[in-house]
Amino acid sequence: MPMHKIEPDGDTLSMLARLFVIDGRIRKGDYPSQNDLAKLCCVSQKTIYRDLQYLQFSIGAPLAYDSSEKGWYYEDKGFFLPAQFASKHELQALLVLGEVEFGAAVKRALRDVTGPDRLRDNPLLRSRIVTDRAGKDASAGERVAALQQIVTDAAALGPTPADRKLARVLYRAYLSPAPTLERAAEVLDLPSSTFRRLLTTAVARVVDTLWHRELES
Repeated sequence: MPMHKIEPDGDTLSMLARLFVIDGRIRKGDYPSQNDLAKLCCVSQKTIYRDLQYLQFSIGAPLAYDSSEKGWYYEDKGFFLPAQFASKHELQALLVLGEVEFGAAVKRALRDVTGPDRLRDNPLLRSRIVTDRAGKDASAGERVAALQQIVTDAAALGPTPADRKLARVLYRAYLSPAPTLERAAEVLDLPSSTFRRLLTTAVARVVDTLWHRELES
């Protein structure tokens, strides 16, 4: 296939961050559509189209479209994006997530902590805290396992009675979840409104704890 040089669209670092997210989703093997990728990256389908072109024609990613699955996949599953094009400086920059993106990723990780497959495209996999725990040469599976442990440990909060109460709420909501939040509230003998208020507080505590660890890494 001829290699046509495609210029990056928009801010380069933002594009590089999107490419890592797109790569992670395609690597899952569930044939994401252009619309799926646009929603995941919070950009337009036109932007994703440009990103896919850049991946395929400028980087040489073995991208292919499966018309029966209506989505994208890698023809060569051994393709690894960072080794193909990112400099050490670019990789270091990508490891640092912004505070808003980091907080959203922590909330996603809490919701998905019992499902490793759902964590495979979480942005926290490129965070410093995961790299520190798993090691810089860790496989995708090792990074997912490290993220699970980090989130589980953080959800324990602290030793005070107030911390333990919040930790129980997190446990019933995410670590050993009841079928619904209403049922989780019943198990803890709490009004639903109180449970949700405590859950919001507990999640914010986890986000804050992990964000400060990220900054100190």
